[in-house]
Amino acid sequence: MSIPLENLDNKTYDELVRDALARIPIYAPRWTDRNETDPGVTFIELFAWLTEMQIYSLNRIDDRSRLKFLKLLGVPRPYPPRPAEVDITFELVGDSPESIPKGTLVASLNPKAKDQVCFETLEEVSLSPSSRKATVHAVQGIERRREFQSDGSANLMIKMEERMVLRSASTLEDMLRLWSPGPVQTVDGKDVVNGTKWTLKEDLDGSGGNDLHFTADLGNGTITFGDGIHGKIPLKGDSIIVEYRSGVGSQGNLGPGTINQIRDESLASKVTVCNKNAAYGGEDAETLESAIGRARKDTREVTRAVTSADYEYLAMSCPDVRLARAKALEMYHPSHDDRVPTVVSVVIVPESESIDSLALATPTQEEISLVRKHLEKYRLMGTELFVLPPEYVRVKVVTDVAKDPRSQDDYVIPAVQKALAGFLNPIKGGGPDRDGWPFGRPVYLSEVLQVIDGAEGVDHVNSCQLFSWVKGKTGGPVESVGRISIPAHALVDSNPEDHTVTVAKGGEKVG
Repeated sequence: MSIPLENLDNKTYDELVRDALARIPIYAPRWTDRNETDPGVTFIELFAWLTEMQIYSLNRIDDRSRLKFLKLLGVPRPYPPRPAEVDITFELVGDSPESIPKGTLVASLNPKAKDQVCFETLEEVSLSPSSRKATVHAVQGIERRREFQSDGSANLMIKMEERMVLRSASTLEDMLRLWSPGPVQTVDGKDVVNGTKWTLKEDLDGSGGNDLHFTADLGNGTITFGDGIHGKIPLKGDSIIVEYRSGVGSQGNLGPGTINQIRDESLASKVTVCNKNAAYGGEDAETLESAIGRARKDTREVTRAVTSADYEYLAMSCPDVRLARAKALEMYHPSHDDRVPTVVSVVIVPESESIDSLALATPTQEEISLVRKHLEKYRLMGTELFVLPPEYVRVKVVTDVAKDPRSQDDYVIPAVQKALAGFLNPIKGGGPDRDGWPFGRPVYLSEVLQVIDGAEGVDHVNSCQLFSWVKGKTGGPVESVGRISIPAHALVDSNPEDHTVTVAKGGEKVG
C-alpha cells in the first residue's frame, strides 16, 4: 500500500483572502476602503474562491487521471513486464535418436528467488548420433490456464497467483485470453465447448454496459471487469477461464551456462541442455513514474518540422549525411528577393576534415538530395522546402600595426593572420561566441580591430581596411566601410594568407 501524499498546498479561502488584503498597502497604498462592500474586495473574494477550487481539483488527481493524461499526449501506457529470451543447446547423451517437442520446459535455479526459472522452447528439434547437438530459441515463462467463478459484483477483480508477462511479439488482445465457456456441442464426433470471448482494453471509459471488455495489470497479476455502465458485469456463477503467460521479468536474464535442467524426467536422462550466452530482454513492469518521465522525454523529441529550430535539429540528425551546421530560413526563396510565405530554406554545411580548408565545406548534390529526402518526412503539408549550399563571402583584412617592443617582427605578422582567420572561421571557433560564424551576420570593423589588437605581439593598430568578394563569382575584392554585409544564407570565408599585415617600427613599415 502506497503512503498517502501530504497536501502541501492547503490554503483555505479565508487564508487566500487575508493574504491578498495584506498586499494592498504594498502595491496599492491609496486603496484604503477594504470593507466587503468595496468592488475591489469583491474581486479578491471571487479570485480566492476560484483559486480554492483549483487547489481542490489538483489535489484530487490520482494515478487513473495521470494515465489519461499520458493517453492524451499520445504516450503509451506503462509497459507490461516482458519475458527474457535465450538460445539453448540440447545435446544427445546416448545413441538413441530423440525428438524434443515444442514447448519443452528447461530451467535454472534463481539465486535471488531460490526458485526455478523456466524457459519454454519455441520449436521442435530432433537429435541423432549423426547430429548430436541442436540450438533452439526459448522464452522465459509458462503458459497457464485458470478458471474462476463470478460473484456478480461490479468492478470484479481477479487476482492471479503468478505475475503475468507479455507474450513475445503479441498484440494487446493476444497478451492474455479470457472467455466464458458455453454449452458443450458434438462436432464430427468431438465435444466442442462454445465460449464467449472477452476483449482486453487499456481502459473501460469508452465501453458500453453490454460490452465484453476488461482491463489487466500484468505486473500485479490482476484482471478487472466493468461496472455495468462501462463494461459488462459477469453474471453471478458464470465461469471465467483465463489463459496467460506467467514469468519473472528481469529475473529471467540469467547468465551463460546457468540453464541446465530439463523438467521432463523422461528426457533429462537422455539429453543435456545448456545456454552458451546470457538470457536477455527480460523487463519488469514499468512504473507510472517512469512512464511520466518517458513522456517528458518523448514530448521534447522533434517529430514534426514546425519551427526553424525543428528544421535545423532534424537536418543535423540526418543519418546519411554528416553535417557541421544547418540553418533554416523562414520565407526565404532562393529565386526571389522578397519574402515568400510558406517557404523554408535549409542551408547545410557538411563536416570538413580540415578546419582551414573550406573546399570540403560545400555539400554535394547527393548530400543535398539526402537531407531534403530526410526533411520531407517531417515538414508540414503546404510548406515548400528548399535545401541549399551556403554562399561564402571571402573577407580580406589589410592592416598596419605597431608591435610590442618585446616581440619579433617575423612573429607578429603570422600571429595577426592566424587570429583573423580564427575569428572569421565559419565552422569552428569563429564569430563572437567562438562557435562558428553566424549565418548572415555582418563583419564589423570594430570587432576586427579588437581581434587584431588582441593578437600576441601587437601594441596597437594604426589602420585597418576591409575587403570582400563572393567566392565562386566574378569580380575582385571590394572595400567596405565600417562593415561587410553578409546575406542571410551566407557565411564568411577566410584563410590566414588572405590578410595583409604590415608592422610599423620607428616610422618604417616591416612586412
